[in-house]
Formats: sequence, C-alpha cells, structure tokens
Amino acid sequence: MRCKVLSILLITIVLVIILTGCAAPLKLTIKRPADGTILTKSPVEVSGSVNEPAEVTVNGEPVEISRYKTFEASVDLVEGVNTITAIATKGDEVRTVVLTVTYKP
Repeated sequence: MRCKVLSILLITIVLVIILTGCAAPLKLTIKRPADGTILTKSPVEVSGSVNEPAEVTVNGEPVEISRYKTFEASVDLVEGVNTITAIATKGDEVRTVVLTVTYKP
C-alpha cells in the first residue's frame, strides 16, 4: 500500500512538472491598424488576438475576447499622432503592444 501511494505521488509530481513546463507564453498581437499608419477617419477599429484566454485592454478599456481569442475595440483619435496601447494579462504574465497612428481628418 505504501509503495502504491508513493508511486501515485511520484507520477503526480512528474505530471505537474511536465504540464507547467509545456504551457506556451502569453502572446498578444495587433492586426490592425499597422504601426505608423496615417488615418483619415475616427474612430479607428483596433483588432488583434491572443494565443490563450486573457484579460485585454485597449487604451485602458477592457475588451471582450471571442471564442477564437480575437478582439476588437473602437478608439477615438485626435488630430495628429495617437498612441494605441493594448495590454493582455493572464495571471502573472503581462504582454503590451504599443503602436502609433497619425490622424489627418
């Protein structure tokens, strides 16, 4: 009995080590607009994705993540250079993407 319990404990420890080591790091991507784009209309639709469920904000506003791990946000622009910041958070992992666009109405 004691040997069986130790075997189960050992298998559990090995599985925990394997599973936690295999987790992919959090990734955040902004698909549009591209960094450095010149825009003539406001607001701009910002779209992107994460590789796993996470909490995402765009310019400080929470956005909903679809079941396909994509998101969209509408960002109002001011004339001139605008910074768009997307932040994804999952547990202790934080990823940030910053891009600038120029609005010329």
